[in-house]
Amino acid sequence: DLEPRIEEVAADPLRRADRRFLSLVHDDTGEAGGALPSVFLGIQAINPGEHILPHRHNSYAIYHIVQGVGYSILDGEKFEWERGDTFVCPPMASHEHINSGSERAIQYVMQDMPARAMDRNLVWEEPIGRMFHMVKGKFAPHKD
Repeated sequence: DLEPRIEEVAADPLRRADRRFLSLVHDDTGEAGGALPSVFLGIQAINPGEHILPHRHNSYAIYHIVQGVGYSILDGEKFEWERGDTFVCPPMASHEHINSGSERAIQYVMQDMPARAMDRNLVWEEPIGRMFHMVKGKFAPHKD
């Protein structure tokens, strides 16, 4: 059902440490903007040869690979992945993702980002060394 939307977002060029997400949101979560009040669920598309630049945040991230092959570098350590693999990125760990295959990589991503935002303590740096954000007041997604 999501394939047409994945195709649409995958056509957008990456800028800086951008990621392409389809965010799964339930209206009942209000300003938390999650599928559950404290959980973000997203589907991330990484085209062949693309490199998601190093970034970090104080929310954990659980990645499940739905399609494709590639690797991620977490705090300097390389982890190869393929369809069916699941891995965790701890809070504030520097991480980047590289699609080393010939087909689009699709990652199903779960984060506690809404919980951090609702506690007004969500911070992230993307890419490493360029920007540092902290949510103050109402949660609003990154827009540039």
